[in-house]
Amino acid sequence: MIMKNRNLTLIIILIVLIVIAYLLTERPGEKTLTKPKVLVEIDTSKIDKIWIFNEFGEIQTERKSDAWMVTKPIEYPASIYKINSVLMQLDNIIIISEVTRKKERFHVYGIDSNSVQVKIFSKGKLDAHLILGNNADNPMETFVKKQNEDIVYLVKAPMSFIFNVPLKDWRLRTIIDLAYNRPKEILFRNKKESFSINLIDSIWKIDKNTADTNKVIEFINRLSPLETDFFEDEKIQLPEMIYQIMIDKNMIINIYNIDEDRYYLTTNQTPQIFIILKSKALALMKDKNEFIKND
Repeated sequence: MIMKNRNLTLIIILIVLIVIAYLLTERPGEKTLTKPKVLVEIDTSKIDKIWIFNEFGEIQTERKSDAWMVTKPIEYPASIYKINSVLMQLDNIIIISEVTRKKERFHVYGIDSNSVQVKIFSKGKLDAHLILGNNADNPMETFVKKQNEDIVYLVKAPMSFIFNVPLKDWRLRTIIDLAYNRPKEILFRNKKESFSINLIDSIWKIDKNTADTNKVIEFINRLSPLETDFFEDEKIQLPEMIYQIMIDKNMIINIYNIDEDRYYLTTNQTPQIFIILKSKALALMKDKNEFIKND
């Protein structure tokens, strides 16, 4: 009997020690979730407005009919790639752990008045209001708080990389896209010469010469699509045009030098003024001899 009592006592002591060890190894203020849980449950197919306030200011995008538009601080077609990446992220923000419920410790995780804020709407209804904190040691993890909860979570999602980006990353950056409408005639003009390349009987000709097909295709591919590096939204007086490209007599591209590294670019398709970097401009401003086939 005494031996049985001793064994029972030892078992109880062992259980108590295991519980104490577990409590001591748990990080203070953090509760690990046993089952994966998403931060927000939203039907992303119904989302029609995304509002962000980040270090670059206020940005808002809205779904209008079947197209997404940036509506604040300007109106401009939105980048569908950016919108899709946001919707995919919102569809799968996995909670790793509950970090703290202590308000006095929120700032430790970057949750304060300077935090990036995100609001998600469906049919005019606010679905979620998220306050983004710091990245964790793993850049693919972020501290996040729901506006209506006093809990900071660690989530498996690079939230800052998705939402704390400038306006230009939310805008459609395509200037023109010839991927689905391959040209048959391209006219080039600059101060010293004017020449055209024409597709005749499946052969590219430059004046009376046969053009280098590979060089022509390489050039067309640069316009499939051609994307801007930056946007000029101020009303400005454009400098003198230095180069012009006309495609199939209906699309015109004008290029203007700004400084050593940047060029303005305009088209007859939109009043928007674009800014492209030097390497991209030089790839467009071709000389005639670059297209002539050398036998």
